[in-house]
Amino acid sequence: RIKKFAAEKLNVTRADEITISNEKILHNGRETGLNWCDLIQKAYIARIGLSAHAFFATQDIWFDKNKEKGEPFAYHVVGTAIVEVTLDCIRGRYDIDSVKIVHDLGRPLNERVDLGQIEGGLAQGLGWVTTEDLQYDQNGQLLSNALANYKVPDVYFMPDDIQVKFLEDTDSELGPYGSKAVG
Repeated sequence: RIKKFAAEKLNVTRADEITISNEKILHNGRETGLNWCDLIQKAYIARIGLSAHAFFATQDIWFDKNKEKGEPFAYHVVGTAIVEVTLDCIRGRYDIDSVKIVHDLGRPLNERVDLGQIEGGLAQGLGWVTTEDLQYDQNGQLLSNALANYKVPDVYFMPDDIQVKFLEDTDSELGPYGSKAVG
């Protein structure tokens, strides 16, 4: 869609002659004077949708609920984490010193996104076991229903030493491009 829109803006008949490289819009390899930021702003004003949606349907998975037999998953994902903590039993305090995580996610599609998912899961898990505490009254009404009275981890809560390693030799034959699940 963006190449077709760029071709229209440049009065070019064939969208396949348009390329986008280093935030520049090229026609047959030559700069056009149109840059990426200007193009997407014009596309936005013209109500050209630039997002795409898709899904991946894993093949060869099945499960018979009555027989409780089948192959319900295309692959399994495993991981482990080691959390080093210093406890001060006298003062009732703790410090999370370091975290080491190894995760089997196949061939990453985007390592930065996968790293963010893993670190986000770490923050959520640390919050569950340290600061988060659901409080209810005698009628079952949730009392800790706002950030003012329900402490979730923030960036300052996370340890300085977080090491994440992806297992690199565990491609999935059934996942898209050899990837597995993360997040």
